[in-house]
Amino acid sequence: FLFHSYYNNNDTIPFKSPQQEKLLRFKTMAFLAGLFQQKFPGTPVIPAFGNNDTDNGDYVFPTDVFLSAYLKDWNLLPSPTSKFKVDTSTIHKGGYYKAQLGNQVFLSLNTTLLSNNKSATHKGDTAMLNWLDKQLTVPNQNVWIISHVPPGNDFWLPQYTPRLTSIIKAHSSNVKMYLAAHTHFNDLRVIYKDSTTQYSFIRMI
Repeated sequence: FLFHSYYNNNDTIPFKSPQQEKLLRFKTMAFLAGLFQQKFPGTPVIPAFGNNDTDNGDYVFPTDVFLSAYLKDWNLLPSPTSKFKVDTSTIHKGGYYKAQLGNQVFLSLNTTLLSNNKSATHKGDTAMLNWLDKQLTVPNQNVWIISHVPPGNDFWLPQYTPRLTSIIKAHSSNVKMYLAAHTHFNDLRVIYKDSTTQYSFIRMI
């Protein structure tokens, strides 16, 4: 959702200070969430963290203040009266969470934690994959997995791709869709055993 530029002492534009740059990040996220709510009133939106969606540096885990604002901006605060159920108890641990509407389950991952980018903060990376495995263990589910950075050794540290694919293989009957982005082009990746046995696919938007 957010822009790539960050303030540094050599910059004259676009920010006059790191405080101004941080404030603009908060305001931009709130503005974009507001546009979605204006265009699609009453429709739940299940966002996933991208590498720029932070008030810290690119690929660096956001602050608790930013995460709390994010939950509020995107209407991800639990409500006992809403049909849209969210469990965001893991947001502050790693930026991942669960949402559910009827029998449709959405597992939103923060795959910035798994990135091979040298700036990436690997906070709660193993915990997130263990959480995903546990969530998918529940039988007879209709699950969509959502992430920004897609799996693959060209984007993730090499130990994480086989772990993720093994989880999806183990629970492939529950995984109906995997949506990712990050690459700036449309693509399709297949999780497979061999040329005749495919377990799932990743649609990159």
